[in-house]
Amino acid sequence: MGAALAQSKPPIVIGWLQAASRESHGHLLVAFKEGLAALGWKEGSQVVIEERWADGRYERLQPLAEELAARKPAVILASPVVSVRAAA
Repeated sequence: MGAALAQSKPPIVIGWLQAASRESHGHLLVAFKEGLAALGWKEGSQVVIEERWADGRYERLQPLAEELAARKPAVILASPVVSVRAAA
């Protein structure tokens, strides 16, 4: 029964807040996902990454951070410092 309970746990939500665009900084998210996979974390079943990209428009960071916070993630990864401030 322990294995069945473990499988029914909801995935851990990780927030990803980036001031830049996916086109210019998507490689960072790819590397993060590869690192999770190397540690045995399965995206979709064990972990869900909620992505928010401000596309260089800093005024969008605060609303995007609020969207992420509403999802109640275990952690929000934010970059650069201006994104960290919005997430805080």
